[in-house]
Amino acid sequence: MVITIASLAFVIAVAVVTTLYSGFGALGQRYVVVHFDSSVSKADREWVQQACADPPVVRAVPLSSGGKGKAGSSEARYRVDEASEGDIAVLSKCLKKHDGVLGIDISDLTTG
Repeated sequence: MVITIASLAFVIAVAVVTTLYSGFGALGQRYVVVHFDSSVSKADREWVQQACADPPVVRAVPLSSGGKGKAGSSEARYRVDEASEGDIAVLSKCLKKHDGVLGIDISDLTTG
């Protein structure tokens, strides 16, 4: 019985450590998600995405093959882990210049 309880305790400890470690891996990840009108082609989304990835700390995330988001809109993403609020403002200003951009969301995973 002692071996069974010890084994169970070990499995639980490993599960807790794995969960904590994977959670800490997400810390510091910040994304800007750009929502495009569904009529915007993938090529146009890629062009806008590259055109607006100007500050060096703003990195375009490659578009997925489907790329369809909610309500028929298409999305593009940027990693902005090290970007300042000023960098994000520059990105936002650039994106708003382009037709077909419906909105911009900032997804902050720094709080766990």
